[in-house]
Amino acid sequence: MLGAIGLWIVGDDLAGPHHHITRYDTGPEGLVAAFIFVGLVAGFYLTQYLVTGGEHTRSGYTLSYPRIAPRATGYREMTALTIGDLTSALRELGYQLELRACDEDGSRRRAAVDERAPLAGANVAILDRKVSGWIRVHLPVPIDEGARAAGLVDVWRHRGPSVDELALYTVRALDRLIGDVRASLEDSQLEGEPATLLTSALSDRPTFRAA
Repeated sequence: MLGAIGLWIVGDDLAGPHHHITRYDTGPEGLVAAFIFVGLVAGFYLTQYLVTGGEHTRSGYTLSYPRIAPRATGYREMTALTIGDLTSALRELGYQLELRACDEDGSRRRAAVDERAPLAGANVAILDRKVSGWIRVHLPVPIDEGARAAGLVDVWRHRGPSVDELALYTVRALDRLIGDVRASLEDSQLEGEPATLLTSALSDRPTFRAA
């Protein structure tokens, strides 16, 4: 596209009687070459953004948690925790969320997510247009009845700390919903620490999300 614009600008010069295709660093040929080069570079980064979603780095937290059990909502009533319970806790902090389904390998899909779906087994991408990136919450159900489960909060970061903050608020919300959640950096060899310690420095509301 930029090359075509360059050709349009200098077309008369290129068609002139003294035109010689000998050099590309000066004159109209140089301008066309510059437009083509810039267009190729811009096209490369645009394609990369469309394919990857613009993510620059990935990190995250490994979670350990007990079986996600129904909670009491009345004298004799029990209700299963849902994805909506998690998103409600985040929206109370001011986040304006969009949810997308994820594949088992963590790839984000276009499909929307029913927030009434159980929190146990969730595999969902959480986005906010004012957060520079997105997170994935994956909470597999443990095979053994009494075993602790291992889950993930993946962090896909564009720039700045706002998505890291969203991830920590998500860990804190999960701990308050499920109870006894332990977390560690995904590449850490150390045993996870209580989520309450990991999130103890969080303020009441997000600091880095743009107003």
